[in-house]
Amino acid sequence: MIKTILLLTLFTLSQLSFAEEISEEKKLIVDEFMQVSGELDIEIPVQELTKTFITLLAQNKNLDPRVVPIAEDEIAIIMQELFLDNGFLNEVGYATYGKYFTIAELKDMVAFYKTPTGKKMVSVLPKLETDALSIGEAHVASLLPVVRKRLMNRFRGVGIVF
Repeated sequence: MIKTILLLTLFTLSQLSFAEEISEEKKLIVDEFMQVSGELDIEIPVQELTKTFITLLAQNKNLDPRVVPIAEDEIAIIMQELFLDNGFLNEVGYATYGKYFTIAELKDMVAFYKTPTGKKMVSVLPKLETDALSIGEAHVASLLPVVRKRLMNRFRGVGIVF
């Protein structure tokens, strides 16, 4: 889910310019890290964007059944072109990972993601993020009555009445 949010945010900011230049050696290591860590896998973001788009279209009760496969296909093509083929995700990686990690640290990260544990992390992380988001959303929902009550008490205490 975090990847999806990041990708959607980055999609709207596609005119970013990256001020800091990094060496070609560092770019190669960032590229490798992004590959082994799954950062360049756009399958889940494509599914999420498609689901969001279909939900918007589904407000029309007479949705043609051909819409879903066409949308899935076209969104996958668009994401491939606008994030991978044009190097946008790589540029984001250079601007972020390249900024915060040294070459040695990036090499360590690549080595980790090549281990069985690192590979498992890549395969489990999307589900883990979804689970964590669901748990967090449920917790926030359970807090709403408490927050409401306490805010209303504070408001009344200073003479604000709703």
